[in-house]
Parts: sequence; structure tokens; C-alpha cells
Amino acid sequence: MRFPRTIYALQHNRTGRMYIGSTQNITNRYKSHIYALRGNKHTNEEMQKDFDEHGEDFSLFILGEITSYEERFKEYELMREYGTFDMQIGYNYKDHCGRSVAYKKTIPIKEGLPKPNKKGGKRIESSNNPTKPTNND
Repeated sequence: MRFPRTIYALQHNRTGRMYIGSTQNITNRYKSHIYALRGNKHTNEEMQKDFDEHGEDFSLFILGEITSYEERFKEYELMREYGTFDMQIGYNYKDHCGRSVAYKKTIPIKEGLPKPNKKGGKRIESSNNPTKPTNND
């Protein structure tokens, strides 16, 4: 893992479900998500399903930054805070190897989950026809 990394949330505006991830290049990462969804090739089946059923209506939020190896758990902590391991709320229900995570029973899900910008995240993009990514992260 290289640093610094931007922690972001990609939220479907119609369903409210969100994905939290981190990247070194937020612009290219956002474009790669949208490009994969448009091509029906996104690795996250639930995100692809929402895209197919409800359309291209995503917002991108900046939630923070990971500046060193010691801070690598910030992304995971935000997933817990927003409850994105719960399939009703988010898309982080699988780990990077495609295995289901069993956090749903151990992490309390907050009622009335706020949108990231209500917690201090900065909305930087809404689906607006980004071009094909040039470099995946």
C-alpha cells in the first residue's frame, strides 16, 4: 500500500447505498468505477445491480486521508461508522478476495445513516459522463 491515499465514498443517490474505498488517484478511481458500471463489468455485483436498475446517479465524497502505514485502518473504521458492511446500507459486504464478511452481526448499524457530507466529507463529483480511466489504482 502506497501513501498518501484518499478515503472516498461512492454513493448511489437513489438507493442511498454507498461504497467506501481508498486510492492514490481519486479522479481515475472514480472514472474506473463508472466505466466498469457502464460496461456491465463492475466486480461489485450489488453496485452493478443498482446501476442497472436505478441508473447512473452516483455522488463521490472525500472522507479523509491515509498518510502512513500506521493510519491504514482509517478506511475500515469509516466502513464501520457508516455501516457499509450491511448490504442494506452499503456495498462493502465482501473483502478484496470476494469473500463475504461476517461483520453484519457484530457491528451495530446506525439508524438514519447520514450522508457523508453531513459528517464532514466533501462532495466532489456527481455522475457526469466521466471518460474512460487512464490508470487504475
